[in-house]
Amino acid sequence: HADAHPQHQWLHQLVGPWTYTMLSGHGITPGEAAGSGTEVVRSIGGLWVVADGQATMPGMGPYTTVAILGFNPATGRFVGTYIASFMTHLWLYDGALDDAGRRLNLGSDGPSAFATGRQPSGSPWPGPVLVWSRRTSPAATSAVAGQVRRLRLEP
Repeated sequence: HADAHPQHQWLHQLVGPWTYTMLSGHGITPGEAAGSGTEVVRSIGGLWVVADGQATMPGMGPYTTVAILGFNPATGRFVGTYIASFMTHLWLYDGALDDAGRRLNLGSDGPSAFATGRQPSGSPWPGPVLVWSRRTSPAATSAVAGQVRRLRLEP
């Protein structure tokens, strides 16, 4: 059985129910809500978190997502995967906490859903901006904010 590190404990701040709204991105009027969803994040053995999501987006309808996040002590990096029912690509995430230890920045490289070609990790992303809040605390908006493929988590 592997020992949990402080980074694993950091991920467990994400455990619980969440809602999110897409606020802007390719083909979306800035500031206009373009879609929404829910995620329930659960722990796997104290070392991983799994986020099971359900969402809708105009012109696309409902879809399902699954994200897995963990920490690799051998590399000192956070790792993860993301899949969605509307795509065939398995996203592989790699990242680190910011200097303050409050925000997890994850990068990935893969096909662009909003442009021709590939969207490399670290490059400007034209995709939707997502704003998460705890479902149990609607007043806690922007508790977690991120962008598809370049995800920033801040509990």
